[in-house]
Amino acid sequence: MLWNISIQKQYQTAKRTFALDVQLQSNAQRLVLYGPSGAGKTQLLKMLAGLVEPDTGFIHFSNSVLFDRQQSIHVPPQTRRLAYMFQDYALFPHLTVVQNIGFSLTKGWLNPPRHRTPPEVEVWLEKFDLQPLADQYPHQLSGGQSQRVALARALVMSPNALLLDEPFSALDDRLRHSLREALSDLQAQLSIPMILISHNEEDVRWFGDDIVHLSQGKVVTQND
Repeated sequence: MLWNISIQKQYQTAKRTFALDVQLQSNAQRLVLYGPSGAGKTQLLKMLAGLVEPDTGFIHFSNSVLFDRQQSIHVPPQTRRLAYMFQDYALFPHLTVVQNIGFSLTKGWLNPPRHRTPPEVEVWLEKFDLQPLADQYPHQLSGGQSQRVALARALVMSPNALLLDEPFSALDDRLRHSLREALSDLQAQLSIPMILISHNEEDVRWFGDDIVHLSQGKVVTQND
């Protein structure tokens, strides 16, 4: 089983309580978490990435235990090798395209050197046609260019899976269509498992080998 997940977490604010309670299993290379805003999709994705710790339950990926409350296992995000791409791309504004892509290759607190392009970064600059933008900063990029940089940064470490939070939401219809095609081709080429969050039905049609419909923190339906 590629994904075997059973997790629970309760969020409490002054105005409301939200309980996430998700059980799902999937062998799909392309899994879509589908549902309205506030359904718990992003929180679930962050738990898979290790950015948020569930209250109880377990997360198994392939043959690895990423989280298990009973066994006191919580694998840190940096060692899960699951590439997480934020909805707003979260590029570092003070770093160039090359530095953003190569950020995870640098250990410690130092930023990557500005005038050196590691070979791993060069590969993705070429693959995503980003060479002309190598020395530009995020504020100089279009939405589609920013998405390609964020995706390159996610892939440069050769992750075991991609976790994508609404990757097309900030793009216009024309660009959204072309980047869907590009991501679909890339995922097929790399044979890398992918979980994609969306509330867009077209995204579901493109990437929904397995579709998990979430509402109010729970799985409503799942179809393989």
